[in-house]
Amino acid sequence: MVSILFIWVFALLNMKGVEFSGRFQFWAVVTMLTCIAVLGVSAVYAFLTQDIELPAAVPPGQSLLTSVFVSLAIAPWAFIGFDTVPQMAGEVGFASRKVVGLMVTTITVSSRVADYRGSALPPAESLTDLLGPIAMVLMVVAVSAGVLTGLNGFIAASSRVLSTMGEAKMTPPAFRSLSRTSGTPVFSILVIATLCSTTPWLGRTASSWLVDMTSTGITIPYFFASIFEISLASVGPRSAEAMAPSAGLKILGMAGTLIAVLFLSLLLVPSSPGALGTQSLLALIGWAVLGGALLGLSWSRFRTTEIEALHREYTDAEPQ
Repeated sequence: MVSILFIWVFALLNMKGVEFSGRFQFWAVVTMLTCIAVLGVSAVYAFLTQDIELPAAVPPGQSLLTSVFVSLAIAPWAFIGFDTVPQMAGEVGFASRKVVGLMVTTITVSSRVADYRGSALPPAESLTDLLGPIAMVLMVVAVSAGVLTGLNGFIAASSRVLSTMGEAKMTPPAFRSLSRTSGTPVFSILVIATLCSTTPWLGRTASSWLVDMTSTGITIPYFFASIFEISLASVGPRSAEAMAPSAGLKILGMAGTLIAVLFLSLLLVPSSPGALGTQSLLALIGWAVLGGALLGLSWSRFRTTEIEALHREYTDAEPQ
């Protein structure tokens, strides 16, 4: 019930407009980074001033390479959310050239500490043992801020995806409708919140299958985005406002394509240490079938859509 409550709280927050959700996002991120900075400095100081024995870097009986691949396989899932920046650019109203810089600066690095495999919150318990009870408080605040900013950002991003699909005539017209007061896709937000409200009832285990599946799901659009980058950097844009041909961006697109293929191999090759489990594969197949059915039903309308309609919200915004 707590999960469902927060889903609808942030759905309503997003309905009020990007200004309200953005204000919460800013202060939540500031709070999270402050707590992380205090914990990080304190942990380094404790390590330098106390005789601390670090645990083994990998689990017993598992090679270092296998451990790296297992962790690497879920990395695409951790990058979900950075795509929110270009999706929200039109509503915020800043110049498109700032999008790349904002995306780079929003990427943060996280790490795991010690070996507390039997605990409910290993990082918090390990830092509490190292720094005292205040560490638990700071960790809970930081984690809560991280979870809530993710929830807020995911609702914003997914609702804009549905809205863009509505513009492309892949979904019913209601999805592309915008609120007259806030300019937000209210119907899309309501659909997202309703669907998300069913997931807590699946339980932790079933939810983890879906999370593992999304690592593959997000890698596929990264692959296509890299392919499109190569095309744009090679032949140039259709619009005079887009980027000019660039050898550097072409190389970047090629690198992104190769990395995407690497991640897909880690997730889908059965012999890979990070291969998806049976349940996650079944969920992925079911999701792909649903996507294929949607594309098939909407193809006759989608193929006649003018490309300008797909980025109308960006071109209408005045750069600031």
